[in-house]
Amino acid sequence: SMQRSPAVLSLRRGAPVIVAAVHRVGGRNRCVLSDPIHPDTFKGLPDPVRALTGRIAEEFERVVRGHPEQWWWILDRWRGA
Repeated sequence: SMQRSPAVLSLRRGAPVIVAAVHRVGGRNRCVLSDPIHPDTFKGLPDPVRALTGRIAEEFERVVRGHPEQWWWILDRWRGA
């Protein structure tokens, strides 16, 4: 499962989360940053940590789907899926 720590810290401190990814383009690295994910959007929800963690996971998934050939997951995250 996804780590909750970024969401917990973001909600506690009010700091937005930005997902960063680096992928290869030709012989160079390219760094891409997501738009900020603001914690205030999630504070009124029944489980803001879970909701924000889910939103971070969605952004992370978007990054991986953009360049799946460059992705290597060391853990068996989807075992049995």
